[in-house]
Amino acid sequence: MEDYYPKGRGLPALERAILKYRAFQMMRFLLHVEELKSFVIGSIRKAFPERLPEGTGDTHQKMWKILISEGIVTSEEFDEIQSLIDYHYRIGDRVQQLNRDISSELFTANFYKYKDIDFDSDTLDTIERYRNLLDSRMREKFGRYLTLKRLLFESSGKTLTQEMNRLKGMIRRQVVIRENELAILKSELDNFDTELFDELDPSNPKNKYKNGRLSDRGVECCYILFQHGLSDSSVSYLMRVSQTSIQKRRNKWLLESNHEDKS
Repeated sequence: MEDYYPKGRGLPALERAILKYRAFQMMRFLLHVEELKSFVIGSIRKAFPERLPEGTGDTHQKMWKILISEGIVTSEEFDEIQSLIDYHYRIGDRVQQLNRDISSELFTANFYKYKDIDFDSDTLDTIERYRNLLDSRMREKFGRYLTLKRLLFESSGKTLTQEMNRLKGMIRRQVVIRENELAILKSELDNFDTELFDELDPSNPKNKYKNGRLSDRGVECCYILFQHGLSDSSVSYLMRVSQTSIQKRRNKWLLESNHEDKS
């Protein structure tokens, strides 16, 4: 079956908001990883400058060995932290995969409701947990390490969190709209005359020309669906024609109907 984009090929409002939300989540995850590495290196150099001097090679491997030897992290915790750091390097290659469920065709054409707004909530929660855990443990052992760079990390993180909260509100509102659309669609289709539906056969290829425009048969099918009280969304779904086209077709049908009534 051909691709179908009832509201155009651009993403609808709900999917746009989810995509932005996930993008901010990914940025927040990357920020936490970079902040974690920067904080650990800075704290060690403040407490043990001779053990991790500036310009030393294999900095990251050495800093984790120091933390393990000082009892800040266990070997098991290090393995999990390392997997998170490795994951952050793979995000760039996996952006499309992480957003593969968001598209005009999937969400709108099939009227799917969103399943999850998070790109990988477990991973983000885990890196935030380790960020706070290491901050607490290292503060007790090495003292408070605070730099302008870290303050910038914290400011950026707060900004991302604020934007995500704003988008959450937008997503909640759009979900209500989507659920209402789905409820109307289900109600209209469930109550539509089955025999008439089979006779009309709205998705029949003969209802459209090769260029996608409605044929005379398709126009007549739309008019009958309008006459039986179906909404633009339902007609668009059944005919596999964009809602914009259906709205224009309804306006033309209303004008023709009014003209006939006056005659």
